[in-house]
Amino acid sequence: MRLGCLVLCLLALSLSRVAGAQTAGRDSATVAGSVSSSAEKPLADVLVKLCDPGANPVSQTFTRDGGEFEFHGLERGSYILTFEAAGYEKAQIQIDVSLTSANSIQVILRPVQGSTTSSAAIISSHELLMPKKARELMAAGKRKLYVQKNARGALSDFRRAIDKAPQYYEAEYEMGIALLNLGQRADAERSFQKAVELSDGRFGDAYIALGTLEVERGGVDQGEKSLRNGVSLDPNSWLGFFELGKLELNHGHLPQALQMAERARSLSPSSPAVYRLLANIHIQQKDSRALLGDIDTYLTLDPDSPAAVRAKELRQQIEQQLANEKSANPPSL
Repeated sequence: MRLGCLVLCLLALSLSRVAGAQTAGRDSATVAGSVSSSAEKPLADVLVKLCDPGANPVSQTFTRDGGEFEFHGLERGSYILTFEAAGYEKAQIQIDVSLTSANSIQVILRPVQGSTTSSAAIISSHELLMPKKARELMAAGKRKLYVQKNARGALSDFRRAIDKAPQYYEAEYEMGIALLNLGQRADAERSFQKAVELSDGRFGDAYIALGTLEVERGGVDQGEKSLRNGVSLDPNSWLGFFELGKLELNHGHLPQALQMAERARSLSPSSPAVYRLLANIHIQQKDSRALLGDIDTYLTLDPDSPAAVRAKELRQQIEQQLANEKSANPPSL
């Protein structure tokens, strides 16, 4: 649930931003914000539903790894937002975007009492064993890293947390994410490896982060082993399946790559990177119609980045190719 920064650092993906949405015109509005737990931990994969005042569904999405969600191109007016996640109480708020977009909604979900339905609950149990001061430093570091985008300040907090609790493998993992943001890949890899060791090989996030870096530096076999260990420990990790899909594509195993990519999409349907992977697979499969669908979804999620410009150009080429094929093979009675 906390791997969004890893994707950004390793893949240089440009996710759409909502800061300039209000300059896009007065005819449409944007609704965007973030979801976190009562412990100030960003929550990924929260189902966010957008409904009209009569509770009729308008759209829905899932939060990304940093807890962010967004809806673009909305008609101006009033809406109802609902938030649902396993192990947390459902939340609902009303918003009005008649005059201006709502770009900074912050929602906190409270855990259901006695819930032990997710791996996050097990991790939280381990974290509760850590000294209170270490947990406070951990929360402060995550706030700096994911909300304030202050990786250097976050790194200091994580190091202090580890000083107070040397077995705090979650803090060791977060320190690796902060190091990645600072471009210190070798140090980040050591932190992820240490998180694996401290957890006795039970922390899926650390395996996935470690495997991603191992593959990047050329250790494909060991990296794949780490990734597969990670998804076996955390079968809800979209990033783990995404990285395995990339590996299978590089090996030329298209059916396996598609299977992994579709699993990643089912776990995180609002992640633009997934549709870029699907597009690359469908290019290799020469499935133009599926490719158009990948591009269309990708452009709704990431409409303004440099990669989106290339995607639009590719879409035009595919449409022209399909038109040429149709004219060359006219239908007959």
